[in-house]
This record gives sequence, C-alpha cells and structure tokens, in this order.
Amino acid sequence: MKEMRKDNTISAMLTKEDIKHLPRSVQNYIAYTRTLGKTKLSNAKIEQIGYINVDGKWRKLAAKQEFDFLRKSFSWKARIGLVRVTDLFVEEKGLLKVKLLGLIKVAEISGEEIDQGEALRLLSEMIWFPSAFVSDYIHWQEIDENTAKASIKYGGKNASATFYFEPNGKVRLIKAKRYMEHKGKFSLEDWEVGNFEYREFNGTVIPYKGEISWKLKQGRTCYCKIELTEVLENIK
Repeated sequence: MKEMRKDNTISAMLTKEDIKHLPRSVQNYIAYTRTLGKTKLSNAKIEQIGYINVDGKWRKLAAKQEFDFLRKSFSWKARIGLVRVTDLFVEEKGLLKVKLLGLIKVAEISGEEIDQGEALRLLSEMIWFPSAFVSDYIHWQEIDENTAKASIKYGGKNASATFYFEPNGKVRLIKAKRYMEHKGKFSLEDWEVGNFEYREFNGTVIPYKGEISWKLKQGRTCYCKIELTEVLENIK
C-alpha cells in the first residue's frame, strides 16, 4: 500500500501541482470532473430532492445543504412530509435533530457515534466538490490503480472511507464502517454510497444521483436515494 503525502503549495486555482500528491485514481477523478484550472472552493450550497426509507416506507424529501470546507462543516436541512430534519457537522461535532411541523422536537442525537457518521458524510460528499480533496485535514492512501482510501481528521480522531473508481476516472462506489443507530443503540456496520449518475453543474461533471445503503448480515438495504438539483459555489 502506497502512502501519499502533499506539499504546502497554495494557489487560487486548482493546478496539477496541487494534486500531484494524490493517488492516481483521485487525480483521474479530478481530471474527469473538469475541476483542474477552476477556482478552489471554500464553501458551497446545494439543493436536493429524493426519497428516504422511514420504517419500511419510502418518503419524499427536499433538502438544502451548506458546506464550509475551510471550517470542515456542513448543515443539511430537509423536509420529509410534516417532519423537519437537521443534520449538522460544526466544530468537528455532529448533531441530528428531528422536529414535527418544524416545532415539536421528536429526537435530538449527538455523541461520538454521530460525530463519526457526520465526518464520513462530509468526506463522501466531497465527490461533488473535488477541489476539497486537497484539504490538509484529509489523508490519502493508494490501494491500487482504481482504489484509494481517504481519512478525515476530526476532534482528535479519524474517519476513513474507501473510494472505488472506474478506469475513465468516475467514482463508482464509496465504502466505510459507520455507526448505525437502531432504537437508541449504535453498531458499527458496512455503509455504502453508489449507483451514481453524472451531469454537469457550473462546468464540472459530478455524480448528481446516488443511493446510500447499509450492507448488513441479511443483505444490502438502501435507505436513501438522492438527486442534486442545484449547486452554488463560493457564494460568500
């Protein structure tokens, strides 16, 4: 396994020099997405639609999400019927809040397991913003020519995910060990993001559709299907 390190090159535009420390598969992804030569991102906003599986029933969702890559944070706010869900990763801490009608608190979950899950979420969602892969809080290791492992630092800890790429540069699958909550208890399970479809936003080609699943002993269970409808970059 080859360990990849980065230098301290800083520039406004993403250059080949900036990504030379990355595994070849990640460099290929950045090239495929047409990110080279574009301004590096410090923040972004997106809008999403999709479906989420709640107690065995698929529910429509609509969400808005804000990213701050310099502060290593995001805020995701979704409407699922009468329920409002807020998913946060701020100051390297995670928080999940669920309210009925946006007023009545149904659940609020935090702790080390949530921190780890939200850190993994930030890391995996950087496929939408490939220039963020050069952030100094991400450490890359090359597994083989089409596979790389990324670790993100948060709160003195690390969360890791493995990225699988096609020979043409597209990312096809992300796998990690993530804490799953069930009836107030957490267990470390196999977590996957995949089944991507691609389209162009702002001159960059990214996965705009995907599925999020748990891979449990009884099999793979998809619990969320998401689609990006708008992407805004460097808006502050």
